[in-house]
Amino acid sequence: MVIVGHAASVALLFSFAFVVADAIRPLKDGPMIDAEGREYKSAAVRTDAEEMGRPRATDGSMVRVQCTDVSMIVVVNARLVQNGPTVSPGDLFLGEAHSGGRRCRAAAVSDTEYVIEAGLRDCGSKLVISEDSLIYSNKLVFSPAASYHGGTRRAHAVVPVSCQYQKPRHVSGYAPPPQQQQPLTLFTPAVQYSAFSLKLMTGDWKSEMFSSASYVGDLLHLEASYAGPDAGQRRLFIDHCVATLTPDAASVPRYYFIENHGCVTDAKQGGSNTMFKPRLRTDSLRLQLDAFLFHRDPRNSIFITCQLTATSELWKSGPINKACNYVHSSWTNEDGDVGVCQCCDRYCQGRSLEVEGAMLDSLEIISVDQCDDTKLEVLSKEEIQLIETYFYRGGKIDWINFWLADKLKCGAIIKRDAYREANTLLDKIAHCSSATRPIESVNISHHPGSGGSTVARQILWSWRQKFILTFVLMSKEFQPSYIEDFVKNLLDKIDHSSLITRLIRFVALLNSYVEDSYISMSHCEASLGLATHVVGAKYHAFLDHLTDEARLLFIHFKEVSTHIASIRIIHQLVAKEILNQLSANRPQSDVAMDLINDKVLVNHRFDREEFLKFIRALFIRRHKKSRGDAEDTTFSPLIEHVSTERGDVQKAVDLMKAAYIALGKDALVAQQLARLLYTNLRFEEALEWAEEAKSILPYDTFVLDTLGQVYKKWFYHLYDNLEDKELSPERGIEIISIALKGISAFRASEKTPKKETVSLNSSYYGEVDVGCRLLKFLSGVDVFSNDTGKSELMKYLLTEYIPTEVKTPWQRFHLQLKGLQKCLGQALECISEDLSYFQTDISEEEVELDARDLEQVYKPREWLTKKSAVYAGCFCVIPDESDQAAESDSADMVGPAEKLSPFQRQMRTYKLGGGNVTAILSLLYDKKPQRAGRKLEKIISMYPENLKWSDLDQTEIANFIFCQIALNCTLHGSSELLSLEKLQDLSKRFIKKGRNMSSAIALFLLSLLFWPETSDELSSADTQILLSAINELQRLCEQKSQHVSLKKKRIVTHFFLAKAKGLNKIVHRSAIEKNVNGTLSERKLKWLGGEVWKTKEVVQLLKRVEGWTENGSLFVKGGTRDSKIRVLPRFSASLPNGNESVTFYLGFSFDGVVACDIRCSDDPSTFASFVLF
Repeated sequence: MVIVGHAASVALLFSFAFVVADAIRPLKDGPMIDAEGREYKSAAVRTDAEEMGRPRATDGSMVRVQCTDVSMIVVVNARLVQNGPTVSPGDLFLGEAHSGGRRCRAAAVSDTEYVIEAGLRDCGSKLVISEDSLIYSNKLVFSPAASYHGGTRRAHAVVPVSCQYQKPRHVSGYAPPPQQQQPLTLFTPAVQYSAFSLKLMTGDWKSEMFSSASYVGDLLHLEASYAGPDAGQRRLFIDHCVATLTPDAASVPRYYFIENHGCVTDAKQGGSNTMFKPRLRTDSLRLQLDAFLFHRDPRNSIFITCQLTATSELWKSGPINKACNYVHSSWTNEDGDVGVCQCCDRYCQGRSLEVEGAMLDSLEIISVDQCDDTKLEVLSKEEIQLIETYFYRGGKIDWINFWLADKLKCGAIIKRDAYREANTLLDKIAHCSSATRPIESVNISHHPGSGGSTVARQILWSWRQKFILTFVLMSKEFQPSYIEDFVKNLLDKIDHSSLITRLIRFVALLNSYVEDSYISMSHCEASLGLATHVVGAKYHAFLDHLTDEARLLFIHFKEVSTHIASIRIIHQLVAKEILNQLSANRPQSDVAMDLINDKVLVNHRFDREEFLKFIRALFIRRHKKSRGDAEDTTFSPLIEHVSTERGDVQKAVDLMKAAYIALGKDALVAQQLARLLYTNLRFEEALEWAEEAKSILPYDTFVLDTLGQVYKKWFYHLYDNLEDKELSPERGIEIISIALKGISAFRASEKTPKKETVSLNSSYYGEVDVGCRLLKFLSGVDVFSNDTGKSELMKYLLTEYIPTEVKTPWQRFHLQLKGLQKCLGQALECISEDLSYFQTDISEEEVELDARDLEQVYKPREWLTKKSAVYAGCFCVIPDESDQAAESDSADMVGPAEKLSPFQRQMRTYKLGGGNVTAILSLLYDKKPQRAGRKLEKIISMYPENLKWSDLDQTEIANFIFCQIALNCTLHGSSELLSLEKLQDLSKRFIKKGRNMSSAIALFLLSLLFWPETSDELSSADTQILLSAINELQRLCEQKSQHVSLKKKRIVTHFFLAKAKGLNKIVHRSAIEKNVNGTLSERKLKWLGGEVWKTKEVVQLLKRVEGWTENGSLFVKGGTRDSKIRVLPRFSASLPNGNESVTFYLGFSFDGVVACDIRCSDDPSTFASFVLF
């Protein structure tokens, strides 16, 4: 990726008048840096609580209000009503009952006090401006919930609360009349011409603002842009912006309002209006910003310096190139992919490499400038010492340790013998002139805790300037007896009833099941009942209360993203053994129940969001081998353990119900509970919880899918347990009803907007499963089970005919049953199209919530082929022959093709495997090509010779052409084959007028058939067909990929261009894969490393295409003099940096034409970087 950057600066001079219409933040709050380099926040403004209303609070002891620059904090005594019982925090809220959601409701900080903290303009707050004050007023409402019988013995109450601020004055103490107000002055740095610019714009964004007045609270409009010669092919980002009082961006005090590579962190300060505005062009970005002053500084000049970057438009957003706003307590991305903004609360690192499968989640990548944006001046000696101590006390080493050591801010990291030995190996690999591939791996075998991972990270750090390196942590376990004895000796005399032991159980439970989990020190103090209002001694107070055992077991550290003091067990294996040994006195199910029922911990405000995230993962996160776990689990490991504990599933159900309440009625917990119940055949209860989840998230894809899964499993259970005796009409109606409710639920899920983490709605699979089995069930009903039953059933499903026997009993089912064939066909087509685009990996959220069968997840193409045959077999009226006959040399499977109706022909081709693209291409993976070839000939024979092509729709034509291409790949010289010219002529029927030419499948075929064997082969008309098809393919793929997770977004390359002529120029990827030997992981490595392109068979088979790079893009010459075709590099890192002549192998996929193994024309070796594992 080519990134160009420049620091663009503007200086803004603000004037301030008496009349301020909406000055929410008169002084800049948030993290700043003083003249000594320390971070600080503005001091709180004065407190003003109105002592009015009931219940009585005249002494200030019942309701207190603290006002900060940005928020109102209301502290309420739990005995709000004098001489009355303790009130519930759930009955207290600020403003109207539903005006602001959870943030406007009270949370318990102790047994005696509740707190509500809300922004000054949140929860229905009202602003009143007087002559010299700004008053934000609201009301604290006590609304006790009614009992189960609808009554309550407590009165509702309202307490007015307010915050009052002195109105901001003009900095000089003099307010000039409007005609004398000082204009805003714009200063530009004395630099040479740059393609970058940062301008102050008018409020309508239409023109630059050169002269104006700005006041505290006004909105400033800044527009950053890039105007280089390649502007149209680049996307501009604002990496960071800092406000200072001098032109020097490094001067103090200073305030970063955009940081962490494009995160508007200023928006996290309450009341802020700072945000990126929607893009109008890719090469510009607009930002609105509140005007502000520095706290307690008389100067009224603010200098703003921003770092701008312009990246290739192909890269879109990434961790270090993004435009992230903070809206409604969550991060959003102006460029669409919200996932890249999740690091805004942590540290956003450099771009990641494309990695396969299980290695992805254990992969660590280091950038050349790792940690360079760390602000060393704001790190205190105590913080540096804590970072160093955490490592030497057993914590995992972090890149910051190496960085600080290089800066001589902490002790050097010891270099062990293993480091020197591995360093020698890498040095030999790097200087080996006879390397056969660009990727090499070095394995470091070690026991956990012996320092092997430290050595690996140490090597990566020292080599980061030389090569691209990655690190995969794959270590063996400790000897079980070592840990068992250690824990046994430690817990020998522990007091099982103490609060400290209770805390050890909680931390061990979380650390055992939730990776990287911890509990904040503040939570621990609350759990132990320590004083929470002591300032400056909290950490020491906690340590003083720990037992000797706890001191040995706990690691104390500051969480890297929030710097919150926290604890965890010294090692996950130790945590598991603690939990195992303590379970003799208290089972894990009881420990988990104690944890989620501990209201002090669950409701503790400090770091509550992170704590609840760990609790949520404890109950719903599954284990998957695909992301590095030891095994696959159906539910979270805790729930699976509890389910098998004493063989009682009810304990797991009770736990899930308690977690649902503790997490604030979490819809996804309800969804997982529904799964647990239907897995254990408790369908009525499962249905209740699925409906409960739906009531909370009525348009969530996974929640609606779970409702369908409940009905699906219920239907399967009833179907599989039918007795041989005659089925009663009532039972039959019940079974049909449940099946159709399942199909309806799946269809509702299919219609919901796709999540960004979801590639294809898995409900299509559920609909096909239920539909196919329902057809099988219907064929066994009395009226359809006789000799003419199949024809009778088809007549009922496909026409308006209704048998007398079912007319009345099935009255409410007729409409849905008669639409079954069409809907199943559409679902199969949707699944096929998705599989034609993307590789079959699934996203993180799909791993947690996907309820599909294993074959649907891991072998979806095989599943689709089977279901297509089942679907077609149900609607084939003509009697079938056996599969063995289908593979025989018989020339006619069902008699003359002319006798088949269009519908019969479609069903017959479907049953043979020719009904959709995925099924057809799956035949190319048959280990017996001749068998696949004969089957393709059977499919083609379904189309009679005298058939007019005008009688076929586009889908049938596309399937026919795909069969011809596949047949040529399996049986060269078959009598059923048509020439390339005839297929080109046939494919021209795909061309439509207007922007949307045709379906993606049709466009793909046009690009495949019309690609020239030589650059001057095509006519002008054919060139236009090819160019239009490729451009439209790329547009459709970009459109489809907008809401697809990055992991899923890898496009399948189906065919490659060969040296041969005619149809033989098209080679399927299976012809290449058969020349790639080794295990699955070894074969993947050869594809990723480019070794596959160097095999003798591939070099002899494929044709190298000549092209050139131009401003970061790759092109080949079109059929006419001035035309050029854009080719997408399959791995963009393989593009040379400059404009070069190149050669490459050409691939065909649903995102257009792609380039593999790109080489500079004057360089025989592959242009690629070494990657050392």
